[in-house]
Amino acid sequence: MNKRSTIVNAVLNTVEERWNTYSEKYDATHHGHLSEDDLTLWNRFLETHIGEDRQQKILDVGCGTGFLTIKINALGYKCRGLDLSTGMMDLAKSKAAEQDLEIEFSKGNVAELPFDDAGFDVVTNRSVLWTLLEPAKTFKEWRRVLKPGGKLLCFISIGKGDSKCNHYSQDIEDMLELKGAPASILCRHLEDAGFDEVQAVMLEGIRNRHGNSPWYVIKGRKN
Repeated sequence: MNKRSTIVNAVLNTVEERWNTYSEKYDATHHGHLSEDDLTLWNRFLETHIGEDRQQKILDVGCGTGFLTIKINALGYKCRGLDLSTGMMDLAKSKAAEQDLEIEFSKGNVAELPFDDAGFDVVTNRSVLWTLLEPAKTFKEWRRVLKPGGKLLCFISIGKGDSKCNHYSQDIEDMLELKGAPASILCRHLEDAGFDEVQAVMLEGIRNRHGNSPWYVIKGRKN
């Protein structure tokens, strides 16, 4: 194991502990405030960008407490979730059970997915791009598990205030090269990883909890 890998593994352990500890607070802060109008808009945008085919196999990477995973399954698709934090996924599992949704959750690193090549039609994530320690490696990994023609859908709020809130110690924050990045930079990273038809689409009407940053889906296709 090289020095970089050793550092990344140590950071991942710290990150996992952090989200295990703050899972309930995170969920209440980021999901508990959503109105019925917000939820309706999310459903509409998910259906629009995933497509009509309910038989697609979908993977939600960095699923956290299950916001996208659960909503996608509730819309009739088949989506499984993956996250580094068991604390976050425990909440996701509890929510899925409350809605009588049978969802498979797996523990894992978003940069080293425990899945075969070309196994999914769609890979999704929400508020994950800023957390990536190794963006180039991670995007190639997401592309690897997509079938030819498969779609990557990265939902993220982008605004001036999004780079000011620190979740980790400063040495870890300094490793997060995509934190606060504009849509153009995020798109360029996807293109560099081999994705085609890359674009950033604003999700009109959805705002983050502070109301000052628009939401986008940064999307690409594996041709």
